[in-house]
Amino acid sequence: MRTLFSVNGGRTLQPFTTPVDRQVDPLQFYVAVRRFNYWTEGFYITSERRQPAFAKAHELLRLALSTIKAGTRTADVAQLIAAGMRPYRCHPVTERAFASRIGLALEEPPHTKIGATFEPWEFCSIRVGVTDDAQNHAIVSAVIRVRDDGTDVFWSA
Repeated sequence: MRTLFSVNGGRTLQPFTTPVDRQVDPLQFYVAVRRFNYWTEGFYITSERRQPAFAKAHELLRLALSTIKAGTRTADVAQLIAAGMRPYRCHPVTERAFASRIGLALEEPPHTKIGATFEPWEFCSIRVGVTDDAQNHAIVSAVIRVRDDGTDVFWSA
């Protein structure tokens, strides 16, 4: 298991290495779990206050999930996400990694790099991150299985 969290509202992520002696709000976190040598992951943000960046990232994640099915071009989904980000820009964590296959490791087959199209029965992590480069940041994700006519969502922000 690997975990990361943010003490600066989601601008950057760091590992849990020492206790934090203050309340962190919003709390952006990331959890990756390996089982039988397969990795999966999730990004989420929680807060006691309304977070406009979270709302935008969540809206774009839902939009992306509604368009993915077997044969959908990954570039088209990336473009759809980018087109809807205003007034934000893409978070550096997700800038060139909005999707990856669930797999063993980056350097081991089956490679986790996403292909040119979504393939049937492929398991993927879909990520959307937004930032205004100031105070508003959010990263959300979903774990999906691609079907001919859409997706099965196994976990989602």
